[in-house]
Amino acid sequence: AGEFGVAASGASSPASASAAPSASASASAPAMTAPAADGPTSYLALVELLESHGKMIIGDKLRREYGLVRFAPPELVLHGKPRAAERDFLASVTSALRAITGTAWNISESDLPAEPTLAEQAQMAEEAARLAILADPMVAAALGTFPGSELIDQHPLKMRSA
Repeated sequence: AGEFGVAASGASSPASASAAPSASASASAPAMTAPAADGPTSYLALVELLESHGKMIIGDKLRREYGLVRFAPPELVLHGKPRAAERDFLASVTSALRAITGTAWNISESDLPAEPTLAEQAQMAEEAARLAILADPMVAAALGTFPGSELIDQHPLKMRSA
């Protein structure tokens, strides 16, 4: 654990990390407060909360390098990419969340399987959207009519204001 509630764990299960502490441990450990009712309700919302409070570097690193193992506020268990495993980084995330939410967060890293990173999820969603567009009969007909044509952007045109 530590001052910021950061812990690195090996292949132990997340359930073991949430076991009730012994009486002696709970007497010396800082009290954990429940997250505010308006706190983040998902890992993505947590990252967006950090970014909206100017913690863009922390948010970007969480998006690109950490997959979610468990989100149970105020507990967060992550699986980092090998280059991302930095204890100091997790301490900075914990500190930033405490400052923003007023809640003591317990953030740890685990070797357990995790969801894809938020960046990987966004990339998969982009690809799924692209494939759905290409599967549309009108698009398929247009591509068939113009040999060599390709879908270069799947985002709708933004309307310009006058």
